[in-house]
Amino acid sequence: METDETIFILATSYYRSNLIHQTYWLLREKSRRSPQCRFLQAKCAYQLKKYSEAECALTINGFGDMKNSFEDIVKEFGEIACFVLQLISQICVKTERNKIATL
Repeated sequence: METDETIFILATSYYRSNLIHQTYWLLREKSRRSPQCRFLQAKCAYQLKKYSEAECALTINGFGDMKNSFEDIVKEFGEIACFVLQLISQICVKTERNKIATL
């Protein structure tokens, strides 16, 4: 039975085996929307230099108005929010949006 939890466990095992492409493909194809799946998908996309896709996995409207989004990210991602915010900052640096990265 495919659930967000089982997909996340399989994706995590791929990721820990350094199978980044397989992890990314699995999470993208299965379209799981749990915060953990979205974060892992974004992390893989970032490592594969697919910065736009990493951004889309984390937010609906992009990083344009991050000041208002901090609370939403914390609410949505809970205990992994600090890692999500770190990844958002890394994506912004790579895409030359340093002002957002340093908020």
